[in-house]
Amino acid sequence: MHRLYTRATAPCAPASLPPAMTEAIAGYAAEYGTGDLIAAAVHCFETVSVRLRGPGLMARLTGTGDPDTEHRTVVLITPTYVVVCVAGEKRGVHIRAARLTDVRIQGSHRKDAPDRGLTLTGWWVGPYAMSSLYVAAGDDEGGRTLRAELDWALGAARQR
Repeated sequence: MHRLYTRATAPCAPASLPPAMTEAIAGYAAEYGTGDLIAAAVHCFETVSVRLRGPGLMARLTGTGDPDTEHRTVVLITPTYVVVCVAGEKRGVHIRAARLTDVRIQGSHRKDAPDRGLTLTGWWVGPYAMSSLYVAAGDDEGGRTLRAELDWALGAARQR
């Protein structure tokens, strides 16, 4: 299988996020009463995804293909929540947050997998209920660190 994106993941500072993302996260937090998610973040990771080719025929016909040639995925880990924020020029900004105690994580460990991101399944805060969310992550040191920190945070939350 061919890769669909090139992805690079790196730790980041919540204060360095683009204003559109921080405003959207703050609005989400205010709407759903999660507290200040940005101030509470103990880890922050950003993945830049660049699409390598256009959407396939079916995706073009159904309008389900990725509308952006480049998008950013930010994962904030707080002591209580994992927050995923995805932003692209055409897609806008989308946010989901879930309590760490309500999330399960899966990732592709196959070397031949076209993408090495993570799938988070859990009860999401807001109108989403129980569902799975794919989180883009690079097949690099940053992506491995994201997975390790998320695994640790999930374990620590369950120990409380």
